[in-house]
Amino acid sequence: MKRPILLRLAPTLAIALVLSCTTPTGMCGCPPSRSHVEIHGVVRTAAGAPVPGAVMRASFYREQCGQGFGEPADQDTYPAQTNAAGAYEGRFISFGGPKPVCLRVSATRGVGTSADSAITEGAVVQLRDEDDTPARVRVDVVFPGS
Repeated sequence: MKRPILLRLAPTLAIALVLSCTTPTGMCGCPPSRSHVEIHGVVRTAAGAPVPGAVMRASFYREQCGQGFGEPADQDTYPAQTNAAGAYEGRFISFGGPKPVCLRVSATRGVGTSADSAITEGAVVQLRDEDDTPARVRVDVVFPGS
């Protein structure tokens, strides 16, 4: 006597169900890789006076420095602010693995229509895996004509 078709296919269906429910559908079930760098420095006016309260941001570019800047590959997620002496220090995060990048650091002082900013760019830095000790890079920024 023949068994019903459902009973004959039961072992195959069970294996297919287990495989389909336990096999990841994406490349990896891991969170996205992050890398970081510590940037520190001093922000001053052209006359050499410190600029307290400036908000610092970093952008990372994949292109080689000196060949123009397109859209940033990544931007920081933890902006830093200068102290009374114009000094700042911040850990800047990039989504993606360790890699060399071209760095652009900007300082913004003031708010609204009185806001002013200065940019230093062109340093190549090596981002390190977030679990490793970050590279430490000094970047000073000068507000021109002030």
